[in-house]
Amino acid sequence: MFLVPGSGNKPLGREIASITNCDVVDFETRRFPDGERYIRFVDDVPKETAIIVQSFGGAPDDLMVELIFLCKTLQDLGARKLIGVFPYLPYLRQDTRFKPGEAVSAQIMASIIEFASISHILTVDPHLHRISEPNEVFNVPTASLSAMPALASYLKKNYQLKDPIVVAPDVEAAQWAAKVASVLGTDFYTLEKTRLDDSSVRVKSKRVDPVGRDVILVDDIISTGGTIAQVASQFRRKGVARIYALITHGLLADGAYEKVSKAGIDALIMTNTVPNPYCKVTVAPVIVQTLNDLRTSNTT
Repeated sequence: MFLVPGSGNKPLGREIASITNCDVVDFETRRFPDGERYIRFVDDVPKETAIIVQSFGGAPDDLMVELIFLCKTLQDLGARKLIGVFPYLPYLRQDTRFKPGEAVSAQIMASIIEFASISHILTVDPHLHRISEPNEVFNVPTASLSAMPALASYLKKNYQLKDPIVVAPDVEAAQWAAKVASVLGTDFYTLEKTRLDDSSVRVKSKRVDPVGRDVILVDDIISTGGTIAQVASQFRRKGVARIYALITHGLLADGAYEKVSKAGIDALIMTNTVPNPYCKVTVAPVIVQTLNDLRTSNTT
């Protein structure tokens, strides 16, 4: 096996290669004057299974085109099989048609990945709200990994928690809150969220008594930060001790970090599925464990 680190997260790709002792096969990419993409592998492509690590934060459309070019070129150059490691997968939030005429982007994105000839998919905390399993979207074997145990362990190791309570901002986040609560040995509560538009929400708190306790907010994605900021502000007014937020994918669009900081978050703890300056936890170990399982099961 060898590994190709895509432009969406080269540091994580190289970290995974280092842990697995995989050779890295690199490529060069640039833009033509008219905006078209150029890709060329600068290393020889072995006739072995290729692991392509590509994350899609910040510029998902551009990075998806890069993925297709990489996969098709690897196939042309003799790679035996392609495994897609996609720490953050975009477009899963539009998994149904909310208004007439809308594109169901989750299904379309799955078709694009199928066109890229990927035989296995590994992803971390995918945004599957109305879908129970990723294989309901993808037609290839897909492993849905979670960073929540690692995030919770980091919090437990590095902070002196005071009677913590874990909070999910909506029912979809309850699955992740349950994992965090299990590691911390505490209970969790789920709030009610109504999305008003692309960047604003309304969150209703249930009867939770957080006075004097540390509150741990848990969600898979922070994009504009509207949800986490609103929930943090509500709990801050209730006299909590400290507020922590555990997030897998830190997209941090439109000044999100500053927004949640002003709302009273004491620590925003995120993974490196999407590169940003505030990552505290790496997802490389959980990805490597699954890659090793694929190796030993002879599916690679």
